[in-house]
This record gives sequence, C-alpha cells and structure tokens, in this order.
Amino acid sequence: MVYEQDYILRQIEILMQGIRRVFFGKREKGAAAFAVSGALPGALWYTRVLERLEAGDINGAENLLFALMDPAEPQGLLAALDFYNRLRRIPEEHLLESGFSLAEVEQGLLDAAALYGLDLGGPI
Repeated sequence: MVYEQDYILRQIEILMQGIRRVFFGKREKGAAAFAVSGALPGALWYTRVLERLEAGDINGAENLLFALMDPAEPQGLLAALDFYNRLRRIPEEHLLESGFSLAEVEQGLLDAAALYGLDLGGPI
C-alpha cells in the first residue's frame, strides 16, 4: 500500500510538472513550482475554493474549483495545479475520511488539464 501510494504521488507530481512546462513554459521543481503566492490576478474566486478546502470540504472545494474555472483564463489552470498540489500533501487516510482518494487527485488534475485543452492521456 505504501509503495502504491508513493507511486501515485510521484505520478501526480510528474503530471503537474508536465502541465506547468507545456502550458506555462516553466521548469521549476518542488513545491514552489505549483504553489500560488498571494491572490491570482483576476481569480479571487480561488480564495472561496481554499476556504472550503480549509474547512475540510474537499469534494465541495473541487466542485467549486471546476464550476468557477474558465478555460479562457489560464490562471484557472494555475489554481488547479495549486489545489491538487495541496491535496497530494494531505495524508491519504485523511483524504479517504473525507470521501476522496489519491486516484481522484490524479483524475481531477487530468480533468483540469483537459478543460484547458491539454490531453495527458488518462490515469497513469
């Protein structure tokens, strides 16, 4: 189980790096590559998503993220990268208690990328 969890976490990180390079042309590594510092310009809606996440409503936060993302605004994908980066750092036990899983983190990231026209081929 630990090996499988580590594998999924690594695959999520690789997906995030790929999206960041392809869509934003950035090559940073580590958590700083995905973190949003301060408010996203024009995306103050993301603070509502984070408030839900901090309240422990992971599913509600993800639903709100997708409801408010606009494919015409690239900062939505940046917000999704930050959101899923935050989720991958939550212990899997807590995710499961909240009705979420690492596989859903990976799928959500793929779905967000697809919304912005990036076909990453499906779960790894």
